[in-house]
Amino acid sequence: MTRGLVAGALAGALVCSGCTRSAPAPASGGDRLQGQVPLEDQQSGRSQKPYASNVRLVGQQDVQNRGENGNLGWIGDCAYVAAYFGGHDPLEGMAVIDASNPSNPTVVTMEPGTPGTRESQVEANEKRGVVIVMPFRVQKTPYGDPPGPTELQIYDASKDCKAPVRVGTYDFGDIVTHEFRISDDGNTVWVTVSGDTAAGDALSAIDIADLAHPKLLTTWDLSQEPGMPKSGMHDLDVNTDGTRAYGNVSWLVDGVTHQGLTVLDTSEVTARRPNPKIRRISSFNWGPPEDFGFTHSSQLAHINGRQYLITEDETMGATGGPDHHGVGAPWGWARVIDITDERYPLQVSTIKLEANESRFASRTDRDKAIYGSHYLGVDNPANTSLVFFTWYSSGLRVWDVRDPYAPKEIGYYIPGARPNAKLAVSDSYPNKNVDYTYSYVRYRPETGHIWFNSLFNGFQIVELVNRPGR
Repeated sequence: MTRGLVAGALAGALVCSGCTRSAPAPASGGDRLQGQVPLEDQQSGRSQKPYASNVRLVGQQDVQNRGENGNLGWIGDCAYVAAYFGGHDPLEGMAVIDASNPSNPTVVTMEPGTPGTRESQVEANEKRGVVIVMPFRVQKTPYGDPPGPTELQIYDASKDCKAPVRVGTYDFGDIVTHEFRISDDGNTVWVTVSGDTAAGDALSAIDIADLAHPKLLTTWDLSQEPGMPKSGMHDLDVNTDGTRAYGNVSWLVDGVTHQGLTVLDTSEVTARRPNPKIRRISSFNWGPPEDFGFTHSSQLAHINGRQYLITEDETMGATGGPDHHGVGAPWGWARVIDITDERYPLQVSTIKLEANESRFASRTDRDKAIYGSHYLGVDNPANTSLVFFTWYSSGLRVWDVRDPYAPKEIGYYIPGARPNAKLAVSDSYPNKNVDYTYSYVRYRPETGHIWFNSLFNGFQIVELVNRPGR
């Protein structure tokens, strides 16, 4: 699966008229760690301006400064920006954005939110023109609503990406999901349950060939193998032909979390065989010993004729909990894993920021920021040169992976804080003197533009100033 990324050769960026008007302020002094938004900058107000290197802002849409922005989907010139939580306020739903003028993206409409849910998951499929929002039930939102449903809310945007029409719903009942992916052909939705003790299997396959009548095809869980425990899957990627899924899977053994990357054979599901089975090919775990965070997301990449997974950990902290309170260094980072022989995945490098590392904890813990990695995207899954990470308070990070054994950072853009965002903010993000760069990332090779969301600044389009291979 390509996550809607437009495949193609690395193209030269087009400089638009809006680029220079919004050039970000330079980074603070030379003693600022890579990825850091220092406490001193937060106290002085400096953190309310962007930090940038080799990346400039093209355009942005803050969705009426609502704050609480979640994930990002896209079709053509349309962006779909989820609300972090659903609610009754008109701002607590999915924003449909027309980005045909990149320097001035505009909100076309707001789809209603679903009270009592985390509404942050949205994805679109360009081939079929499908947009899916997946609110999932939570016990507490900032708006005081009782727990809501867990659903796939299916929209048809094939006629006009600016006017999606809701045509179907899949209700998960008592199961609380977490992430999902739409297959490259747009016919299957792969849905995860993240907790290894939560109700429901780790992965479900939902048939959406008929958008109005989605149906369950099958499920997978590690516990389906003899003698293995219940598992959870946070996120996943799926290859283009739908025969493999690459899941961020965890399970408990004697109270210890084992977690990492699991490769699954999904070919029977994609072929629509009767009673299809999903089979595990291999698992590659880095936890333990690295059990200070949770395996989070994966992105398939092909580099120099070999196949890799770029994976990330989301940090909840060595002493923190799922609401990010009380956390500190080390923070989760990314890693490059060679899966050319899928039976024996091999980690070849790590991608870290200075702000991640324990050796700088005395300087970063006081910032009350979140310096862990989150989601990602690539310039071209079939021939990857660049990886784009949303790295919470460290912003959008751009890494050159043409040598996967020695990846190097070539640029970043940290959005400025917005302490006066309108909506009540989740207690997962208690410090409003920093922003939290959150979403999947889209790269448009025809323009060189990079799309992403952050919690407070909403939808943003940026571009590299100087780029390898330009």
